Amino acid sequence: NDRDNDGDTALHMACYRCNFEVAQYLASRMDPNARNNNGDYPLHIACFHGHLELVQYLSAQDGVNLNAKNLHGDTLLHVACNEGHFDVVQCLAAPDGVRRYTKTGVRAIVHPAGLHGGMEAERYLAPEEEVDINA
Repeated sequence: NDRDNDGDTALHMACYRCNFEVAQYLASRMDPNARNNNGDYPLHIACFHGHLELVQYLSAQDGVNLNAKNLHGDTLLHVACNEGHFDVVQCLAAPDGVRRYTKTGVRAIVHPAGLHGGMEAERYLAPEEEVDINA
């Protein structure tokens, strides 16, 4: 797993560039949980850029840590919410995704969503009947 100066592997770079075919090829040959210097996994990069097809593919790979946090403490859902990628949020929060949070955990995720124009994601992750998002 060769890396550049930022600690990115070829799989990270494929995710930055949304090159699905290359990412698909590399994911079967490289560690999908490799972190760069910011602690980002390739899946963090795909979530940040809103590459839904990559998120779907990488999140289905064996051994991928769907609750991974980078060095800033951001999970995949944090990243998708912060960037306003609602389709990625829905993918990650699907019943077989990573929606395994306590109410406090959901508040921690959706709070940034509201601040960054992700109100749709906020309402999806924390419907009023489930969580008081103003708490």
